[in-house]
Amino acid sequence: MRTLGATAVAQLQGKKASDVEVISSSKIDAELLGVFHNSFFLSNYEWSKKDTTPKPEEDKKDGEEEDEVDERTKRLSKKIDSFTVSHEQHKFKSLESFKFQDAIAKATEFARNLSNERGSVADPAWMEQKVSDLLFEANAPEINDIRILRGQDLVDQGMHLFHSVGKGATSEPRCIVVHYKGNPDSEENEVALIGKGVTFDTGGLNLKPTGYMEDMYGDKNGSAAVLGALHGTLALKPKKNIVFAIALAENAIDSTSYKPGDIIKSMKGLTVEIGNTDAEGRLVLADTFTYVQREFKP
Repeated sequence: MRTLGATAVAQLQGKKASDVEVISSSKIDAELLGVFHNSFFLSNYEWSKKDTTPKPEEDKKDGEEEDEVDERTKRLSKKIDSFTVSHEQHKFKSLESFKFQDAIAKATEFARNLSNERGSVADPAWMEQKVSDLLFEANAPEINDIRILRGQDLVDQGMHLFHSVGKGATSEPRCIVVHYKGNPDSEENEVALIGKGVTFDTGGLNLKPTGYMEDMYGDKNGSAAVLGALHGTLALKPKKNIVFAIALAENAIDSTSYKPGDIIKSMKGLTVEIGNTDAEGRLVLADTFTYVQREFKP
C-alpha cells in the first residue's frame, strides 16, 4: 500500500491533477487504508521555494508583488491541492490504525517544513515561536511543564558549552524543554528525546568553505525531528511521560564568538578544549543531555 500510494501520486501529478478522490475496493482491508493515506500524503509533500524572508511594509505595493510570487509558485507546483480516500466501510477513519498513520504523516510534514526553512528566517527565536504556536494550538492538559532557558539563563545553569556556540549570533541561544505527562499516575519519565537545533552552522571561526556551508540550514534537523514527535504525541496522546528537549543556537561569527583553543566548562563539570569551532553540535547536546538527566531523570 505504501508503494501504491507513492505511485498514485506520481501518476496524478504527471496529469496535473488538483482535486483527487481515491475510491478503494471493498476487497481491500480498511486497516490498510491508513498506510495508503500516509504514503499518499507524504509523497505529495512539496516545499515551496517562495521567498519567505520578512520584508519591510514600505517595500510592499498593495500586495501586488507577493500575489505575483504566489501565482508563479502555484503554476510551478506539482502538488495535488486536495485529496480524499473513500471505502465501503465509511467509518474506517475512526480506526486506530488510520488515526496513527494520519497523525504521523502530519507530524512528518510539520518536521519537514521546519527543516526546510532557511537560516535567515529560522533562527532560534523563530523556532521558539513555532514551539509556542504548536502548544497553543494543541491546548493539551498533558503538558505538565515548559521550560525555556535563553542566553544568560544558560550561563546561570552552568551550560557554558551550549552558550558559547550561540553567543556570537543576534538571536540568542536557547534550550526549550517540554514535559508531556500522559500518565499522571506515574512519576517516571520513560522517554527523553533531545534534538540538535543549530539553526545555521557557518562553522564559526573555523569557517566552512563554499560547497560545505550552503545546506547548513539543515543543521537543525534533529530539533525538527523532536518537534515532529511532539506534534504526533499531542495528536495521539500516548499514556506515557515523555520529555522533549531542543538545543537551539546559531553558530555565527562576531567579536564575541568562541575561539579555537578556548577551554570551556560544561554543566557536568568537565572542561572541553575547543579544537575546532565547527564541532559545535556535541557542545550544545552535551549540556542539554546533562540538564535533562538531572532535572527529569528519564
